[in-house]
Amino acid sequence: AAAFHGLIRTAHAVESGHRGELASALAQWASRWQPTPAVPGPALAFDDWSARLASRRGEFNAVGRLIQARMVAAAGSAAFRDLAGRLAPQADTLDRLNDLAVAEYARGGNFTVLHLCTAGRAARVLMPWVDDAAAAGRELIGAWTAALLSTPPIVEPAAVAAPAPLPWPELRRRAIAQDDEHVIKLVHACGELGAAAGSAPHLAAATRAIVA
Repeated sequence: AAAFHGLIRTAHAVESGHRGELASALAQWASRWQPTPAVPGPALAFDDWSARLASRRGEFNAVGRLIQARMVAAAGSAAFRDLAGRLAPQADTLDRLNDLAVAEYARGGNFTVLHLCTAGRAARVLMPWVDDAAAAGRELIGAWTAALLSTPPIVEPAAVAAPAPLPWPELRRRAIAQDDEHVIKLVHACGELGAAAGSAPHLAAATRAIVA
């Protein structure tokens, strides 16, 4: 739904306890949602699935200004048909998808991948209200697959050099002091997902968003 914005906005509304914003967020989610129908196939372990997905990202060139349009185009590709239905949701799948997105954003700073970082945290917030976690997981995997296929793979020699990591208090101070909502959400998401565990990729991703 609009590059995961319905999901992200709903999670923030739930956390803030703002009933009006929650109603607006759910309305946006419902009105903009588009299916990414996955074709079931032989199940792959997460590492095998992510490796195959990485290897096929270069074969599809999604064009368009909006992330949503590129995702819809990617959902019609052969790579999507082959992979979107082959990762069965497990108890740790969402965490592993989050880790995958955060690590990639830390390396390359891609704007679509930023949305995966914030969407993954939002999904964790909302999971307690989901009646069928497996069905929700399949939908999320499908959308995740489309988003990554719509994004060019990182070519390591061309990856943007990583800035020196900043401490979390400084990252939060800088996020609050500026008005880019995507940067604010990314720093918040990385702090929620990785600060407690002292995760280096989460710190690196938040730093890249702040200093880019």
